[in-house]
Amino acid sequence: MAVVYYLLLKLGAQREGFGVKRQRQSGAVYGGVVLLSMGVAFATGATLRQKPTAKPIQPVRVAEVGESGSAAHLAPNQGGSSTDLSTFDEVYRRVESEFTDPLPSDTKLAQGAIGAMVASLEDPHSYFLNPAQRQLLDNEGKGTFSGIGAGLYLRATKTEGYTDYKIVVVSPLPGSPAAKAGLKPGDVITRIDGKWVLGFNPLMQYIKVVERWQTKAATDDELEKSRQATQTKITTGISYAPALIALRGDTTIKQLAGKKSYTLTVQRAGVATPLTVTVTPGVTKVSPVESKLLSPSAGYLKIAAFTDSAPDAVKTALAGFPKSAGIVVDLRGNPGGTFGSAQKIAGMLAGAGPLTVELGAAGKKTPLASVGAAEGMHRLTVLIDKGTGSTAEAVAQGLTERGATLAGTTSFGDGVAQTLYKLDDGSGFTLTTGKLISPRGVAWSNAGLIPKVAIAPGTPEEQVLQRAAATLSTPVAESK
Repeated sequence: MAVVYYLLLKLGAQREGFGVKRQRQSGAVYGGVVLLSMGVAFATGATLRQKPTAKPIQPVRVAEVGESGSAAHLAPNQGGSSTDLSTFDEVYRRVESEFTDPLPSDTKLAQGAIGAMVASLEDPHSYFLNPAQRQLLDNEGKGTFSGIGAGLYLRATKTEGYTDYKIVVVSPLPGSPAAKAGLKPGDVITRIDGKWVLGFNPLMQYIKVVERWQTKAATDDELEKSRQATQTKITTGISYAPALIALRGDTTIKQLAGKKSYTLTVQRAGVATPLTVTVTPGVTKVSPVESKLLSPSAGYLKIAAFTDSAPDAVKTALAGFPKSAGIVVDLRGNPGGTFGSAQKIAGMLAGAGPLTVELGAAGKKTPLASVGAAEGMHRLTVLIDKGTGSTAEAVAQGLTERGATLAGTTSFGDGVAQTLYKLDDGSGFTLTTGKLISPRGVAWSNAGLIPKVAIAPGTPEEQVLQRAAATLSTPVAESK
């Protein structure tokens, strides 16, 4: 890991994120961490939070680095072998002294090395972000979403010895291009403009055909067609990380550059034939909160996303409800957001207390609590559906374990915890750092949360709200 310290020194590590900023100075490197949960960062379904620096990056003093910029003079090993460091340093010095053409900047070289290092983890939730891509995440935390405007998630399915990663729609944001195009929660995006999204190695399917051909269960013609299809997927496909960031608004991805709209091939549950959906990317500005009175004793609070501005909007909405009124907290279609925002809002609804837990490396459990004082003593019913993901799921289950009633349909099932490391040059990278579970140990990854009060999909909206409001006066027994 010594290479990491050198690269971070090059760029200036700053471990912080979306509106949850706290820095801890330590030598030449600054610390502060956020957690993402894949689903977004919104448009990928992100959960973001401040994370205690249990395993801080060990700083390297500038004086310890040679004038050439190499790390040859680093102090004693800080996590990796001296051989690892000397090998990296040798390559860097050879490139610096022997490459025939003008060299890229040190920043570009360092970014390339970091990107390759993170990619070598072969983890779909760990990837490098250039400055423009990281800016997209920052904008989402402020409520402005580029691209198709949908919470997206990489769902892994293990099949016969290999893992297939699929881009799944968590929920289109209100008024977004995705919503206007008719995308729905659970839709799987398999192609973009005819380019296969490489969530897995297409050779695996070809190998199956070869095995069938060897046993004469497949013909020569079938084998050749499979070979051609596999070759086309590999040579023209786009890997899932570039595909995700393109759908989030990055217009520089080579395979899709210059496109005014995307033609998406979509698999939808219950529909045998793949669908073709045309989406014109744009900018979606989300109003995070809506509120109204359902009756003199029941308020309605719709939270579309946990953005930086959502806590203030929730506080204003709660001030308009009677102090003793019950509240229907509607998290349907909420794909997630910043965890700092979620902690504040949960505190306004139920006061300071347990909210969720991160299961990190070596089984370490880090409790995450709601913060602040409750804005009144409100009975709560939380509405969820298939489009409720990530941070929204953490809030829904956390409030349920503190007395709220969970109603609606099963949620999306996104509990992957990621940490976003911001770098001073504007770039960044994410790492999978754990999973989220509830204080009582309930996990929702893949399976989703199952509501205590089931409301069938397709129930008219007026009836949904009536049923949810009715649970405020006749609450269901608390989940154990």
